[in-house]
Amino acid sequence: MEARIFGRKRSFSILDMSAAALLQGAGPNPFYFNGTVAGRFRALGGLISGRCQVDFEIGDECLVVGAGSPFGEEIIGQLTPSDGESDVNVFAAPQAVFNIPVNTPMEIDEPNGKTAWYRVTLEDFYITNVDSGTKLSGIEELSNDNRTFALDPEEPFESHANFKVFAKVGFQKKNNGSWEIVKDANGDPLYESKEIAFESGERPDHILPEHVKFSYPIDRQYNYYPKEYDKGYLLLTENYRYLFTTEKPEGFDQEVMLSDASGSSQTVPFSWSSMSRNGLRLEISFSTADFNFSNNEIYKLAIVNIPQKRAAITDNIKTQKQTMQGNDSLQVEKQHAEGNLAILDLKQIVALDFRTSSYDTFAEKMGKFDIPGTGWIDYTEPFVHQIKANLTENEYFDKFEMGEAQSNIKLIHFKAKLNQTDWYNNSIYLTMYGDCPVKSIQNKRENRSNQFMEYGYPPEKPIRIFNSRGTRGLNESELETRTATLMYPKGTLINSIPYWCSRDLSYQKTAIGIKVAQKQSLTFTEYAVLRQEYPPEVIKGLYPMEVRYELPGKHLTTTTLNINMKN
Repeated sequence: MEARIFGRKRSFSILDMSAAALLQGAGPNPFYFNGTVAGRFRALGGLISGRCQVDFEIGDECLVVGAGSPFGEEIIGQLTPSDGESDVNVFAAPQAVFNIPVNTPMEIDEPNGKTAWYRVTLEDFYITNVDSGTKLSGIEELSNDNRTFALDPEEPFESHANFKVFAKVGFQKKNNGSWEIVKDANGDPLYESKEIAFESGERPDHILPEHVKFSYPIDRQYNYYPKEYDKGYLLLTENYRYLFTTEKPEGFDQEVMLSDASGSSQTVPFSWSSMSRNGLRLEISFSTADFNFSNNEIYKLAIVNIPQKRAAITDNIKTQKQTMQGNDSLQVEKQHAEGNLAILDLKQIVALDFRTSSYDTFAEKMGKFDIPGTGWIDYTEPFVHQIKANLTENEYFDKFEMGEAQSNIKLIHFKAKLNQTDWYNNSIYLTMYGDCPVKSIQNKRENRSNQFMEYGYPPEKPIRIFNSRGTRGLNESELETRTATLMYPKGTLINSIPYWCSRDLSYQKTAIGIKVAQKQSLTFTEYAVLRQEYPPEVIKGLYPMEVRYELPGKHLTTTTLNINMKN
């Protein structure tokens, strides 16, 4: 197959072809065959793909019918934003979309019948502010298939400014184990480039809610423990520092304001810092130690621009006195307004609502549950049980504590102390997890779910709290009335470790059985696992575990408690 790349016609092998063949043989010795192969093909990382049909005879040259060849195809297929586009989102990340993957070696048939290795290289990609002449720095990212490159600027584009995006690729050939630049007929390096221009829109004068990835307190949080942690923060996915520097309005102070249901407010200063990790760009921090929180109260926490002075309606009024002509003792006083009256008012930059718990700390609340006194077991399958404990408390756990609001926020984390658990230490599991190969278990787990992989080896973390009526945060009605209603007060702490251990035992026995079938030698532990007819049953006694309270986005543990479940 042939295509024109970098100005020259080149041949390419049909790679990754899936085909169906119909063969016919003739003669007493079937050395002569003819037939047809039909299938799909992909070449050059997906640039060229389609259907093909190959008619062949043994010893004769194959003929490709209907494969098709794109001529004059460009390496850089597209740049974003579109050329000449206006009002572009100031948070946009310009891209280069490639028809052929960059930095990916490809085998190509040369005209002389030999094959050679080539690759496309990304030589340059930059964004320039045309008005100031400065290049923008930011986070570079190349897609997994090497066909899309993006540059996410450190800061949003300036409002209504002109920008240019430039991309340049080269072409290299592998000679004697090293890559060399492909040159044109004049001996100059062969490059392809593309450029577009666009105009940005308006920067927002507040922080958009979708750019707050993590915060503490959390917006709509039902159980905020006022004395759990003496700091608050917001972690943003975009760099809004311009709101606190170049575009900070004159005549205003910027502070964090905490307001209760009655409208009473308290303020504290805050600090901010730019960052570049895990998709985060800005951190806003403040102390909560000086706030006077009340329990079971709905609050609004906001970063605000507060006017330094409240304007009076006469602030721009000037008085002028004039002496009457012919009478120096008589004056006329006149008033006039200089400019327009500017009444400065409080301006909200970002805000979130939350409810304070009836308890000051997470530890104080956990102390109200009688977990060992309500333990029991629940049948799952033959010889396998879950361990459960009833939880009853007027104030239950909210969706952020349980990790049911969004996948990246979970405040309460459980972990079993298996080395202190008699059921585990006195069963085959202690030696199975210590001495048996891990790889066979991991391969099986990967076919199930990401959650299973996160449970650990051995599985120490499949422990959860279940509420039949679900957990929640503050709802719209509660925000309107500024009054919180209690959640359903009953739930269950569920320890599913015996179930997941039984699954691992099954996977190990299968892996060991394969070794036996292949006549491989077994270790003493593998013999013991193979002879384990049933999963070890849950026995009476204590099942100790650790529970942690972890702040969102920072992986900072503020409380660690040891609790016991009892069968």
